[in-house]
Amino acid sequence: MPDKISELASLTFRNQSGQDLLNELKNCYVDRSNYVQGDTHETAYRLGMSHMVNMLINLSNSDEAKNG
Repeated sequence: MPDKISELASLTFRNQSGQDLLNELKNCYVDRSNYVQGDTHETAYRLGMSHMVNMLINLSNSDEAKNG
């Protein structure tokens, strides 16, 4: 299954539109504070979103390293 996910990420993010999408997701969900004072549920939710975007970025970068 990880190979299938890597393949799909490669097809999705190898072009400029895919890279633009990753950059927008990173700006919205990674490059911000995930901590919400007094709301552990919102903090956990934001950390989960950030984790998923980082996973997509890592999949995209791992494909570049293989083909690079």
